[in-house]
This record gives sequence, structure tokens and C-alpha cells, in this order.
Amino acid sequence: MDKLLSLLCGHRSFPDGGAAAHFRLLLSDRGEAADPTITPQQAFMRLLDHHFDGITMGDVVWHSRWETWVRLADTFRQGNVFLAGDAAHVHSTTGGQGMNCCMQDAFNLGWKLALVLKGYARPELLDTYEAERRPVAEQVIWAASSLHDIFMTHGKDIGQRTRTMFDPGYTEKVVNYCSGVAYTYRDYVQKPADLTELNGPAIGDRAPDLDFEQGGALFDRLRHEYFTLMAMPGDCDRAPVIERLQRRFSRVLAVETLPRSEALSKRYGATDGRLFCVRPDGYIGFKCSADEAHLLEATLEGVLTI
Repeated sequence: MDKLLSLLCGHRSFPDGGAAAHFRLLLSDRGEAADPTITPQQAFMRLLDHHFDGITMGDVVWHSRWETWVRLADTFRQGNVFLAGDAAHVHSTTGGQGMNCCMQDAFNLGWKLALVLKGYARPELLDTYEAERRPVAEQVIWAASSLHDIFMTHGKDIGQRTRTMFDPGYTEKVVNYCSGVAYTYRDYVQKPADLTELNGPAIGDRAPDLDFEQGGALFDRLRHEYFTLMAMPGDCDRAPVIERLQRRFSRVLAVETLPRSEALSKRYGATDGRLFCVRPDGYIGFKCSADEAHLLEATLEGVLTI
């Protein structure tokens, strides 16, 4: 556990006698800041005296003591009670990942609850909430703690931290983690053992967006209430397969036949007529070639009751 002191102080030191300057100071420390017997101002002064000469503080306008806890619930579900957001996991605020993680908990659980409560899906679908989200919470805790170590850890050489921050790809990795797009369910979703592996984004990955050369974005085609079947362009005859799936799952499955597009081919793999079933939360629930559409149908039948 770290303790972070935040202190706002004013100091009139300008030669022209102008208005007071206000400074916000942050102190992350397991020593002085963690000592409950001294005031935050005393903790700051001891730190300033240790590192600088001739600096004094004026009146303290506001101060607080903030503690960083790392906690993860053993289970996210007990009967009809579900934990989500900060009730299920807490971590350092470094990187601002908490809000995205909490919203993804809600997205993941929300569509599953809706399908089950409407009688469209089997109750076992709700078991996948913890199976998918708890591992992601573990990853978020690791990522937040890693960023916390870079920016706030004591005793770690500043040169070592600087080298880490300037490693190739570090900024992109941080952005992907902080935005939440790097987290995936690919290791936690069930797939048929005989399903052929295809290139491109995997089952359990977040479906990536793109702009079509003809205009419009892919995400504009995914604004359906439940599942979206994306039929990639190709020369094979997929019409009978698509019609059967659409007829079988008409209440919960919308079909989008996508145009030929270089951007689409680059993001989703070869334009060979493959099928992607995108979940209501924007993650890929299944993908297969048109020849293996029966595996998609069997997977949906195992989850849905309609």
C-alpha cells in the first residue's frame, strides 16, 4: 500500500508584490507520508528540507491523505448477486483505467442479463461474466501497478524508470492498456475443438473499427441490439448459410454483408467470405469460414433458447 499526500499551498514571494502563487504538491512515500503522527505539512517540509535548500512553504490551503489499495474479489458472483466495478476490484488510479474497466464490467454483464431475463438465453450464460471479467481485472491491476511503479515508486533508480518509459512501443502499450482496447477474452471463451484457425482478430478480441473507402465506419454497422453477423466479402456462395442463420436466430441476430475494402481486408484478414459474429459488447464471439457455419450455429444453440 502507498500513501499519497496532496497539498495546496500559497506563497507570496514575488518582488513586485503580486498576487499569491499557488502550488499543488504531491508526495508519494511509505515513510513520512505513512506516519500518522505528523501532519501533511510536516511531511512535506521534511521532504523539502532533505532534497532542497532554502525552500519554505506558506499557508496550507488544503491537504488530503490518499491511500492506494489493491484488492480483487475472490468471486464476482454469488447466486443472484453480481459484483462489478470498484466493488469487485480496486487498484492505483495511475493510468486512469478504473472507469473503463468498470464500464466494461457493466457492458459484459448487461447484455447477458438482458438475454437471460428475456428468456432468450440459458442461465449458464451468466457464468461467463466472472470467467471473462475477473482475469481482465487481474490484468488491469497489474497494468495499473506497473504504471504506479514507474511514476511513484520509491527507491527505484530514475534512470531505470526513464529507460522503461522510452523503450520502443512503451507509449503505444500504455495507451492501449489505459484505453482498455488491449484486454481480450481470447483465453477464456469456449471454442469448438475442430474449428479451423483463421488469421485476423481472434475470438474473444475486441472487434476493431475501420473506415470504409466507400464512406462510413464499421462500428456504424454494429449498432444492433444483440448479435451482429458480419459477412466478409468473398466469391463463395454464402447466401443459403446466412439465410438459415438469420431465420434460425431472427430475434437476436442482425446480418451485415460488408463491401470489398482494403481497410477491411487489412484489419480482418483475407476477404474469403468468412463470418464474424460480434457480441452486443463489441467483442468477437465467433468467427469461421462459410463452410464451418454449422459450428457457429451449434455454438449459438448452446447459448440461446430461441
